[in-house]
Amino acid sequence: MNKDMEKRFERIHKKIEEIDNHKTSHKSGNTIVFVIMGILLASMLVFAGGITGWVTFSEDTIKNNPENFVVEQTRTVIVDAIPGSNALLISGEVRGEGKASVFLLVGDKKYLVYHYEGKNGEKFTDACYGSCSVEKFDKAKLLFELEGTKVVVTNIKYVAPRLIGFDLSPKKLIIDYKKTPAMTFDVTVKNEYEKDFDVILFVDGPLSDSFSWTGSLVHFNGEKQKTVRVNVVLPDRLDKGEYANKITARYIPPDGRNFVGSSPKEEMIVLVKN
Repeated sequence: MNKDMEKRFERIHKKIEEIDNHKTSHKSGNTIVFVIMGILLASMLVFAGGITGWVTFSEDTIKNNPENFVVEQTRTVIVDAIPGSNALLISGEVRGEGKASVFLLVGDKKYLVYHYEGKNGEKFTDACYGSCSVEKFDKAKLLFELEGTKVVVTNIKYVAPRLIGFDLSPKKLIIDYKKTPAMTFDVTVKNEYEKDFDVILFVDGPLSDSFSWTGSLVHFNGEKQKTVRVNVVLPDRLDKGEYANKITARYIPPDGRNFVGSSPKEEMIVLVKN
């Protein structure tokens, strides 16, 4: 494994520990990561999950556009946004004595982003008086209305929601120890909305050391599904009883994003009977 790959594993393992301090007891070779690329920020709401069906949640994509332009008279400025944005926040400074208003124009609607009235000017950060939640837009059309002032824009932030859903199948698998002490089976992670996202796959249970798979790192770039072949080699001697093991697919937020609580997950049960 090259150094870049090792660094990516270290980052993902650290993120897992930050999410809910979950630590697996099996070998790192039993960990498969589905990796995606994208500029995202986690602001998430889980609608469903567990072993009952699709886990679906909303994740906000936030893009900061560092800007450096000055508006010295009333005029309109058009800048690119994230497609499907539904919020705009602006940072900068107003100088001079008078009034300054910034509006976001979406269709025939006009949303106040920032307003100032005074003598000394001021700096402002992430202002969104009426543009914190609006109808979707792809380009930001900003109207600056100035009276005796000028506005220095230093950053424009866009927020665009996206829906993510994934599923793990099969939901349950029963292994008869006497008939099949060793076997292989496929685990499929389905991507409901064909988005880009990270999922880590791991196993817990009394026989977790009996499970293994190859492939380590897989790129999941909007495909409908990914399939992983799992190998099971049970111990030569196993006491009578039933042994429930759980394979979990857990969503991994991109760098710098964190959940409050546990991140979304899907699970399947592998029950070994002897």
